[in-house]
Amino acid sequence: MLIFWNLANTNLLNYNPISMLDYVGKVVILYGPTASGKTSLAVELAERINGEVISADSQQIYKELFIGTARPTPDEMDGIPHHLIGHISVKEHYNVSKFLAEADVLIKEILDRGSIPIVCGGSYMWIQSLIDGFSPTPPADEVIRGKLFERVENEGLKKLHDELKKVDKASADKISENDTKRIVRSLEIYQITGKPRSEIFETKYRLPYEYINLAITRPRDILYGRINKRVDLMVEMGFLDEVKKLKDDGLEFDVRRVMAHGYPSVLEHLCGNWTLEEALDNMKMVTRRYAKRQLSFLRGRNDFHVFDSPKIEDLSDLFGF
Repeated sequence: MLIFWNLANTNLLNYNPISMLDYVGKVVILYGPTASGKTSLAVELAERINGEVISADSQQIYKELFIGTARPTPDEMDGIPHHLIGHISVKEHYNVSKFLAEADVLIKEILDRGSIPIVCGGSYMWIQSLIDGFSPTPPADEVIRGKLFERVENEGLKKLHDELKKVDKASADKISENDTKRIVRSLEIYQITGKPRSEIFETKYRLPYEYINLAITRPRDILYGRINKRVDLMVEMGFLDEVKKLKDDGLEFDVRRVMAHGYPSVLEHLCGNWTLEEALDNMKMVTRRYAKRQLSFLRGRNDFHVFDSPKIEDLSDLFGF
């Protein structure tokens, strides 16, 4: 069912439906929180409109991470080409600029084949950069970043957030005091360039495509229930063995660095710091919090067709099938 989501001051009521068959030559975005059902819907849509899926999932890109990232299996892909899934190692550094560069090449190739690119994922920073444009920022400086993380441990995150307020108040006002990754990255950018991150972000470079923005969601209690059940299913599928192998292979540091949901929690268990119950409870909590941020991103947009608990038939009026 297509709904115009009216939660928390969102203004999707002003977004006009696209015309039937108006998707040819354009890029379809399919966004939604984790465990909302994006993967299966993207496959069904691709079957109907001759599409290929480009993943916009910042965790499924890593070839060593499978069960814990809910990476789609060949059966789930159902013969539909999928791109940017399991194609790099956790030892490599990957960011939004690399995603956009690879997505740009893939979109061109898919369009040249006469197919429809369907960018599917819940990594909202990647989706936002694809739609709105991207502000080039300097690559990571491991020395500066390492020192900042040390300061987080020694001085506390609040002190770094207060420091960010002094050099880049605009960014600090938008970043939670608990968001270690973004606080550290903002200070890192300032130390490398001498410019506030907010100033750099004023210049946007946008890929030259037209987008049809779709989003799916579910009632929050149902979504959180799906997340909890999926974690339990991951354990049944062998998630603990997957993490243990990563640890035995010497990849613990890299797995922690990429911060894939659930993996650090289970590593704490394997290191003897948490019970299994504590690890899984934390995994569920972290994933639910991430889903909450994914939904918050959607509330701030006015350019998405939003579907509640969708089925493929709910898209028929938009795409003409």
